[in-house]
Amino acid sequence: MQKPVKFKQKAGQCPMRCLQVFILIVFTCTFFSFGRLVAQEEKKPETQNKLLAKKLKSKSTWEKILDFPGDLLMLPPKLALETSREVLEFVDKSKIVPKTVDRLTSDDGLRGVRPTYSTRTGAGFYYFQKSLWQQTSRLKMTATSSFNGDRMKFEFKQNEFSLLNGFVRGGYLYRYTKLDEESIYGLGPLAEKENRSDYGFRQKLTEICLGINPITNLSINVTGSYEVNKVRPSHELEHTPIFEIYDESTLPGVEEPADLLTWQVNLNFNRNDRPGNPTSATDFRIHAGVFNDIGEDHFDFWRAGFDFTQVVHFFYERTLAFRIAAETTEPFGDKKIPFYYLSELGSEETIRGFSRGRFRDRDMFLGSLEYRYPILRMVDAYIFADAGKVAFDITKEMDTKNLQTGYGGGVRVYNSGGLVLKTEFGVSDDGGRFYFSLNKGL
Repeated sequence: MQKPVKFKQKAGQCPMRCLQVFILIVFTCTFFSFGRLVAQEEKKPETQNKLLAKKLKSKSTWEKILDFPGDLLMLPPKLALETSREVLEFVDKSKIVPKTVDRLTSDDGLRGVRPTYSTRTGAGFYYFQKSLWQQTSRLKMTATSSFNGDRMKFEFKQNEFSLLNGFVRGGYLYRYTKLDEESIYGLGPLAEKENRSDYGFRQKLTEICLGINPITNLSINVTGSYEVNKVRPSHELEHTPIFEIYDESTLPGVEEPADLLTWQVNLNFNRNDRPGNPTSATDFRIHAGVFNDIGEDHFDFWRAGFDFTQVVHFFYERTLAFRIAAETTEPFGDKKIPFYYLSELGSEETIRGFSRGRFRDRDMFLGSLEYRYPILRMVDAYIFADAGKVAFDITKEMDTKNLQTGYGGGVRVYNSGGLVLKTEFGVSDDGGRFYFSLNKGL
């Protein structure tokens, strides 16, 4: 059973933070004051500086001794200013930025660099190269990070290359994910916000995919992957660490790493009249997979689910998007399921207004409505309402009891290639949350 632990502020923590803030303010003011004085000195004519040097007397030994602490304090900002100046001069003279951009981009659109951002893995860039090996192949390399480095993702993806004269498509993926600010609030639909605990998470994933397109708009893919998952201490100190509340018997996966060999089948049917902003679309996805622990053999389970979205056109480019999704996760025999592989609700992908992983259990059910209307060329506004629940067995709890809801609105920016930018604000029983993504799905 979960034991709620209230976070207590450590003694002396507040004075120490105040001292740190004070030192930061003093250092910042000193740095910028020094920079301003240096800039003013450089603007003076050379002859004026020479005359001034003649008038000034050299410092005595006692004056040098008294000035030594101040000179020592000013040394770091002085070195930083000089180093920054030399770096900027090198970048400007070498033209390294435009040369790099020219090498990584092309006028025909076959290769390029784009910025990207997601609330989960931070900001960064991705590089893409089309028709590298074959006419249909596409290479994509992504690197993102949060400002403090607590969230990172590095991904290499090569897909859409053809085999057997184009009858079979193939792809390869390698991804490293570092998430040091993840949260869990307990298991089940009654998890309380006050019971939040934090943890860090690492994942290394290697995946190979083969697929076919038997008919138009339908694809069937089989993927095999090997992944290493491990829970680590969080860098977040505001909430209780996960290891102080749970152990392996109460929360599987919190102490034992999971080395999983996975086989999954995905069936996708996607039909839309306009990528990024369809006026009529049907998107239906079914997935089923088996997960086997090839390390300590603690975790063996299977997972299956579906996700269906229908976009209906009303009038004057106004559309209604309806979504329904469900998922179930079950262990084999007496084996266990890592808690981070349980079905979950929260974040912009499920119920907006809740934090990621706010509710977790074996099964999940979700419904959503989104009304979109144009406000500018290639810009839409929308309002939405989400509802769903988690349960140990959703087939026995198909009712509105413990149903979680969220609502809000946002703005979408798109182009001919798809959705480019999305910003939204969701409200739930936990309060409001802001979400932002850039080139997330391109």
